[in-house]
Amino acid sequence: MRDPVSIQVAVIEDSPMVARFYQAYLADSDFSVQVHDSSPESVARLCDTPADVVICPAFPQFQEGPVIASTIKADPRFRDTTLIVSTSVEGHALSGAWDLDLVDGLLIMPFEREDLIQVLEQAKRRSLSSARHVPLAVVVDDSATARFVLQKEMEGLNFEVRTAVDGQEGLALIQEIMPDLVLTDIEMPRMNGLELCNALANDPKTSQIPIVVISSIINDAKVRGGFGSGVINFLKKPINPAELASAVASLVGADHLTRRGTALLVEDDLTAAAVIRKELTRIGVHSNHCRTVAELETYLAVSRPDLIVLDMVLPDGRGPDVCQSLRGRPDLAGATIIILAEDQDRDAMIQCLQHHADDYLIKPFTQEEIRVRVETHLRNKKLHEELTQRNRILESLAYQDSLTGLMNRRYLDEGLPREIDLARRNGTSLGFLLMDLDHFKRVNDTYGHQVGDDILRLVAAEIQGRTRDVGVACRYGGEEMCVMLPGASLVKAREIAERIRTACEKQTFTELRIRQTISIGVSAFPEPSGAYSLIRDADQAVYRAKKNGRNQVAST
Repeated sequence: MRDPVSIQVAVIEDSPMVARFYQAYLADSDFSVQVHDSSPESVARLCDTPADVVICPAFPQFQEGPVIASTIKADPRFRDTTLIVSTSVEGHALSGAWDLDLVDGLLIMPFEREDLIQVLEQAKRRSLSSARHVPLAVVVDDSATARFVLQKEMEGLNFEVRTAVDGQEGLALIQEIMPDLVLTDIEMPRMNGLELCNALANDPKTSQIPIVVISSIINDAKVRGGFGSGVINFLKKPINPAELASAVASLVGADHLTRRGTALLVEDDLTAAAVIRKELTRIGVHSNHCRTVAELETYLAVSRPDLIVLDMVLPDGRGPDVCQSLRGRPDLAGATIIILAEDQDRDAMIQCLQHHADDYLIKPFTQEEIRVRVETHLRNKKLHEELTQRNRILESLAYQDSLTGLMNRRYLDEGLPREIDLARRNGTSLGFLLMDLDHFKRVNDTYGHQVGDDILRLVAAEIQGRTRDVGVACRYGGEEMCVMLPGASLVKAREIAERIRTACEKQTFTELRIRQTISIGVSAFPEPSGAYSLIRDADQAVYRAKKNGRNQVAST
């Protein structure tokens, strides 16, 4: 297991003043920090000393942020590195070039030391968790029998388990090993369970660790006190193994970026936000929290949540205006929006619904209301996405040739005019290749149609492999195939055609080691002015290639 105090932080920062803030804030912490500027040379030096956490500005001075992020993440030594993007609230409009899959967290500037430490502690916890082969749990109970039973149950759920006899010992153990989950009794000597929960909740290092209270006495006062101290669930002794397994599965799923989805909570009331986030975590939804519209925009620059829980009244915006803005963003078209409103906000709430908010909660609301509303909408969203995905699959099958896997003639007939219109509007070229397999009838007559089909599939794979990044390959019909090459001039299209021809010439196909050459005709828009003339000219070029001896490229 990795030493908890050995977390290495690499900060990319071009401003010397901001760099000094990082160094000063982390000087007396458990984090070892190195600061680099964004020049290619400095980033290369960073890559020579792999870090557990990299903080990269959204808009570096010497290179684009996404380029730096891709460089770091492409290095196998940084496979498990957490990447945090730093950005100001005012600079929330991050470049569309950012690959959101690379970003693990966000640091909003200007930040205080507590903000930085909290972000890094969360990153450290993720890093420690990912370094473990199995998740780690701490059981805190003064009963040796209870500790033994819970340890065996958790080991049966594939956890590594450490135990402590009271809250004070448990606190020290938790701070040392940073587990994935804590299970604690309430009534214990020296430090009871609720005192332990309070201590964990008030320490940025441990505030995000899920806690399950397991006690023989669970009453309303203990539940209210527990939920206010970071407790996610309460289970009663004697423990029911099925209930324990269900609770643990939900929490571990949520901690590992969730099976249920992600949420963004926009709420300036910190108490209400804490209640909602605890319930979201309990049902397996990973959430982020922001307090203003400006912070919301910053988070949305690097995150596409499944669910947005939006308070009606914020320091810098009104619910209806924010809702209308959110629904105007194509990238959030599939997100569920739930409005939080006071009873007197009904007119504004109706406006939100008119702007296509999905649901609302009237304050004060219960945890059960939150759970039911969120689970219902996430279930409906999942069903909708599954239906959409099935429709996409069916649509792709309608345009795909079943034998070769290339797009079919229907796709070509519909897609080629669109590509020509696009090239005409943008003032660019469109290359077109038409290919015919030489003497293919002889292959079918000699080896049979099954071998002929194998040859078609293998030749199609050669064409696809050499054009996937530059164009779209289609089966034109029979043994003829074609490729649309957006942006390619006639000269460039000929170069690509020659590479395809040479690859097929050098290849032997099937276990029979058959050599199958192809003849290729090339044309390019805008010389032929339309789809019909583009295909006609390429077809005539194929005819010339065959007439001149086959296995060659000809053009208009």
